[in-house]
Amino acid sequence: MKNANVVLIDRHPGRSAQTIGIARELGTDLSLIHEPSVGVVGTKGDSQCYLGVLAKVDAIHAQLKSRIGTGKGQVVDKPTLRTTNWWKAILERLETAKPDLWLENSFVLLNLGLEGQELFEEMINDLIVKIKKGKTTFRQNWIQVDNNHEERRYVIVGYPYTDELYFERNDMMADIISDEEKRNTKGMLVIGINIDKGHYPYSVLCSKLSSKLFDAEFTDMVSVDEEN
Repeated sequence: MKNANVVLIDRHPGRSAQTIGIARELGTDLSLIHEPSVGVVGTKGDSQCYLGVLAKVDAIHAQLKSRIGTGKGQVVDKPTLRTTNWWKAILERLETAKPDLWLENSFVLLNLGLEGQELFEEMINDLIVKIKKGKTTFRQNWIQVDNNHEERRYVIVGYPYTDELYFERNDMMADIISDEEKRNTKGMLVIGINIDKGHYPYSVLCSKLSSKLFDAEFTDMVSVDEEN
């Protein structure tokens, strides 16, 4: 009678590595791999490329599930946008005070990412130091950043001023938002800061917003939120 139980020993390094990986995953005795009795090492077509994938997927699902409320009164942390402390303070004040166009102005602020916010703060703090030391070239000074998006461009301007310039402030801010170079923007917000008063997070806001901010028919809207 012919023996049909033929065992083939494959000593190719690549295929051996594949076999060893699968054997480890299945808990098979590795010492049997190159012996006549190889035990159970999986079925034809198994690949160690997929080993651990299910465990990773399960871990991700478990983490996501832990963030979803499953019972009454269960507290779930909501996703939050990364902001600097100053940016967060501006947004919170807008939400609390709810001046005209507070939602639209908040939208403009939220279109600048964390790196842009940090750059804005660095630039305006540097300008404030120069103003206090009398090292600026011009009487009126400001800085600006935008979100670097050609089709959905938003500009945020930082305008620090002193008590001496208080009565010139509104005209200056009007000049800033009417600048020809900024006409092709969907929203522009000027953050005015009286550096003599020490207002926080701002002294006055002035904005020029297109209703295309929300993809509607074009109109201009101007608002002023002020702390004397």
